[in-house]
Amino acid sequence: MKPAIKVLWLAIGVALVLGGVLAVAGFALGAHTVLYFTEEGIEFEEDLPTEDVHEATGQFQSVEISVDYGRLEFVVGRGSDDGLIAADGWGYEIVGRGPGTRPVEARYEDDTLTMNTKGWGFRGIDLSGAFRPTPGIRIFVPAEAELANIQIDNVSGTTILSDIRTDNLSLGSASGDIRLNDIEADHLRLNSLSGEVALADLQLNILDVDIASGDVSIQRTAAQTMTVHMLSGSLKSTETSTAVLNSDIASGSLDFAGDITEKASLQVLSGNLNLWLARPRAAYRFTVDQASGDVRIDDEPIDDPGVQGATLRTPISIDTASGDVDITFGTPEL
Repeated sequence: MKPAIKVLWLAIGVALVLGGVLAVAGFALGAHTVLYFTEEGIEFEEDLPTEDVHEATGQFQSVEISVDYGRLEFVVGRGSDDGLIAADGWGYEIVGRGPGTRPVEARYEDDTLTMNTKGWGFRGIDLSGAFRPTPGIRIFVPAEAELANIQIDNVSGTTILSDIRTDNLSLGSASGDIRLNDIEADHLRLNSLSGEVALADLQLNILDVDIASGDVSIQRTAAQTMTVHMLSGSLKSTETSTAVLNSDIASGSLDFAGDITEKASLQVLSGNLNLWLARPRAAYRFTVDQASGDVRIDDEPIDDPGVQGATLRTPISIDTASGDVDITFGTPEL
């Protein structure tokens, strides 16, 4: 037997033995035993408390969060379930902390709520198999509250915001979904490496979306300027109104239903592009640069698209390397 194979089998054997030892230890020491990692070494605990935190604060104008902590949610006008934070109050809640989570440090000062993951690595291994809730952070604000700035970087987990009024909203995620509903903001920035993005009922001045991998859904949204950059994934936007639309998709599809009033620049390297525009065909001027694929305008095949429409119309520039282009006019439906 080759030395490399012997080393591999030895490593597998050690892993199996260690797994068995941990299982026996967990059974022997009790149903709620946790193998707990500390800076001093490894300890066995009868149970590691969930250490839930419920904290009422004063009014804050800014929220700055940088965590790796599962579900993150804003709660507007409802207060906490335990009543410690009133419906018209301000505060936060950290729940579900267990052996697999890192501590979160929260601080309220100078009208700013700041939350950061601290410590090193995960905290331990639960040997009991007992149910533990998904870790989560909830931020509580009164109804009709208006914030100056919200900046969130949730490394891994779902971020949910609804019924929020703010000047600037910036969201980042390495792996996790982003769901926004009923948001009013001057500038909304979204940056995601992997995950789904769902936006609905937004009133914005500027929308910037940068996605490495994942799909984006936009519904019932109005913005002065919309810019979307995607490496891989699909963009589907319905009941959308914007003055300026800029999109750049390397691999994926673009579906847009709504109105573009000033101009659009749409690029899809590989994938189909479908537009369903609210106004009649005469309102637009199209420039189509296509390497491979079919072009249809109002179900009419266009053999040599080039430039379509008069000069003094809303200009829409379409650039595709591989994929079909389909443009329809009238009441938008996708």
